[in-house]
Amino acid sequence: MRSVSGDRAGKAVFGMAALVYLAVCVSVLHHSVPWLLGYVADDAFYYLQIARHLAADGRSTFDGLNPTNGYHPGWMLLMTALARIIPERVALLKTSLAVEFGFQFATSLMLVALIRRFAGALWGWIAGTFWLLSPLPFTLALYGVESPFAQFTVAVAVWTYLTQIAPFLQSTHSLRPAPPPRRNLLPRRNLLLFGFSLALAFYGRTDQMLLAGTAVALLLRLTWLQAAQERRIFACARVLLWTGGAFAAAVLPWYGFSLATCGTLTQDSGAMKLLWHTRSSPGWNIHTLGISPLKFTVLFWLAAPFSALLTGKFLAGFGAAAVLGLTTAALWIGGRRQDKSEQSPEELEAGDALRQITLWLGTSLLLSGLVYGALLGDAQYWHLSVPSLLLFLLLGSWAASLARRLPALGQMRLGFMAAAAMLCVCVWHRVQMTPPYPWQRDVYASQSSFESLIPATARIGCFDAGIPAYFSPRTVINLDGLVNHTAVVYWKTNTLSEYVARQGIAYIANEPATVAHAQEFSDPPIPLTLIASSPLHGWNTGRRDLWKVGSERLTETGTK
Repeated sequence: MRSVSGDRAGKAVFGMAALVYLAVCVSVLHHSVPWLLGYVADDAFYYLQIARHLAADGRSTFDGLNPTNGYHPGWMLLMTALARIIPERVALLKTSLAVEFGFQFATSLMLVALIRRFAGALWGWIAGTFWLLSPLPFTLALYGVESPFAQFTVAVAVWTYLTQIAPFLQSTHSLRPAPPPRRNLLPRRNLLLFGFSLALAFYGRTDQMLLAGTAVALLLRLTWLQAAQERRIFACARVLLWTGGAFAAAVLPWYGFSLATCGTLTQDSGAMKLLWHTRSSPGWNIHTLGISPLKFTVLFWLAAPFSALLTGKFLAGFGAAAVLGLTTAALWIGGRRQDKSEQSPEELEAGDALRQITLWLGTSLLLSGLVYGALLGDAQYWHLSVPSLLLFLLLGSWAASLARRLPALGQMRLGFMAAAAMLCVCVWHRVQMTPPYPWQRDVYASQSSFESLIPATARIGCFDAGIPAYFSPRTVINLDGLVNHTAVVYWKTNTLSEYVARQGIAYIANEPATVAHAQEFSDPPIPLTLIASSPLHGWNTGRRDLWKVGSERLTETGTK
């Protein structure tokens, strides 16, 4: 009766939250393009522009001239399918956002299924409600990039582990009885399914190679400890063959496509971010390889999504990190003090599975933060999509498993209070939400005015090229190299001026600070003459400029 009533109450709460969420999504999609441009990241238009080319002629190119592999393949595949059936640009933009919102809803349902395994039906529905109404996943969805899809794919991988792998293994501190001995510790079908689910997470975001690596390492460790001594090597070889092999076979098509398209296995976006980071770094030392990545991981990678889950604001820093640390410590102490002797076999099995995924996901979360901090230093908020999901899943699962020990009535009261609090946060965030990219509206408006000043056949170069290219009938060439494979080698060899000349780029439209940064990668500098400027509200330089390539050169501030 307790489980049934909790399930019904949880479903009712989630259903009401879903109606609120639907109303918020519909209200957003009814806004005009200029309004949306204050919230949708410029990178979203990289996806949409490439998808339009892929749908039209099968070429992976941003500008119709240069190839690229600088994107996450799963989301690009979905956007290409949309572009095939929706050629109109505004309709494609809004449909892509609707798909984003759909994946946020799907991830909420996955969280219901995941957390109810550890804490029962009521807390599963409360967790799904919390995620659905939290400002963080909604903000990530509104960026228009791969975030909700990546979160969904990771949730699927965790679900596959819990259903296909965890029942056959035990954590190193398990209290439940050992499973009966089997010739093979893990069935082949289960290993294959898990490998394919990890590949799906890779297609969501290719940096989830770390998630896959830590998963296989955990599997090998637990298999080695629990297989019969004489079969340990064989059992571990099966894990590598079926899980590792399934993952490798599934991701191989992407690398084959990348090699055929760009002649390299390295993504353009990753190559450029690594280049910028290494050029700005003082060199490899204990600070750049140790202290700096650790600070990045604790103060940004972990603290920022934790604060945004609760408030909707990315509050990176020592304060948010301290609250996260205290929360984690409280949950750990609470978990240690649970009386496991009174738990049912099902509760012991759920606790054992929770310890397994805590080791796996916690290790992946920390490693990914350290890698980003050491090699990329890239601090885009949508890169926090998977860290936010993993933090929510781990902290939420442990908190819910503790709350489950309360009497049924106390659980319902606490659950309803949590849902009501998040509903208030959701409404408050929707009412006071301000655009994170107000200057993009000026980019959109200035592009047409700039184009009226130049010949119709002239090629335009942009470093922040998503919005200008997507809404323009002109040929707009990406210059930052993130989605332009041809440009990457010129960045690496400090010959950007040669690239601009060879591509026949006659004009460059961008804000001056980015152009000044690019000039540091060009010897000799790109010769530029300023011919027009337009206000850029909310950006530090305050303006967007149009330069003619050739003749007089500019200083770093963009003046003659």
